Amino acid sequence: MQRDLKFNICELESSHLRNHEVPDLKLRIKSHIGPALQYACTHWIEHFTASPNQTLLTSTKTFFDGPQLMYWLEVLSILGRLDVAISGLSNLTALDLTQYDGWDPLAPWARDAHRFLLSFYDAIAASAPHLYISALAFAPSKSLTAQRMRPYFPNTIKVPAGDKNWYPCVKSILHPHQIQSLSASHDGLRLIAGYSDGSLCLWDNQTSVRIGELLIGHNEPVTCVVFSSDDSLVASSSCDTTIRVWEAKEYLKTHGTLSGHSSSVNCVAFSPNAAILASGSSDKTIRLWDPKALCSIGEPYVAHTSRVSSLAFSPDGTKLASASWDKTIRIWSVDLTGSKLSGNPLLITGHSDSVTCIAFFPDSSRIASGSVDRIVRIWDAQTGVQVETRAPLMKHSDSISAITFFIRWEIHCV
Repeated sequence: MQRDLKFNICELESSHLRNHEVPDLKLRIKSHIGPALQYACTHWIEHFTASPNQTLLTSTKTFFDGPQLMYWLEVLSILGRLDVAISGLSNLTALDLTQYDGWDPLAPWARDAHRFLLSFYDAIAASAPHLYISALAFAPSKSLTAQRMRPYFPNTIKVPAGDKNWYPCVKSILHPHQIQSLSASHDGLRLIAGYSDGSLCLWDNQTSVRIGELLIGHNEPVTCVVFSSDDSLVASSSCDTTIRVWEAKEYLKTHGTLSGHSSSVNCVAFSPNAAILASGSSDKTIRLWDPKALCSIGEPYVAHTSRVSSLAFSPDGTKLASASWDKTIRIWSVDLTGSKLSGNPLLITGHSDSVTCIAFFPDSSRIASGSVDRIVRIWDAQTGVQVETRAPLMKHSDSISAITFFIRWEIHCV
């Protein structure tokens, strides 16, 4: 691969055409990028991460230390396989190979190359020449990729002023409509977005490329979207009073519709084993559903005196928490079969305005809640007593609309 890679490998005459507009691109690929080189470019990181050793690491360091890095990205752009670089570099940077000589400088090079690719993915994917004339030219001047690669390409345009370091926002994605709800798959590879026109769409979380077509599922705005624990299903709720269940193994595909609420469905949540789907509505009720059989389970549960705004199952599957505009949180016990809630849920009060969002701690012991009162509160999930773990309580400048946990138990609010 290092022997055959070179600048402008397909001898493209102009940067004015996007890859798919080059009339004889397939012939150029056949002539200049043979099967062996194609295989090497699309699989070398896979082989390296599967069985790293000192010899491979030394070769990889040499690869990143020279212009071959750019030539490799050029080939992947032409082949339409830039996604290979995104996932490959991500997997490479996740390795801990400090026992090998040369890993310490290689790791930050790979991380910066991954950041470079995320930031300029659209331009590079559209046109291989723009890897050099746009992406490399406009990369932040202090980025490792710019500092290491620009000397190999002295004819790259000089940008008189620009960013010196990477901007905190990795990438912006233009969506077709206003986003009402967004959720990530549990494996972190995909995003599901629900829009104001009632449509939904899957997105590749690594490349930011849309997966499949935009699908219309609801007659009114989508209010909530969520993946099942195995990422095989997606549930969406809407102001049109319905819930839609979608198959999501590869592309988004309609599975069925659940009807029963008499007003807007504001939230949905899968149980940890994905056997139960819970929904909360402006009709003040909570319902349980079988998402695969597409049928309701039991009668509606009534405890709140205003709309149900948020639902969350505990990670151990023993509890369901519900939040409401009535300023309260209720914690329901889930029976051993997972098909019924306790008739007398634990009542939690303390917020001075509508509770908008809730999330369980990863160990199921506590709950975090956000409210229109601009405060995040933490509660003991067994007793309902407020847990004063942070002083003062986290107060925001406006209503809190979402709350979630990262792996290290860090609370993130929006």
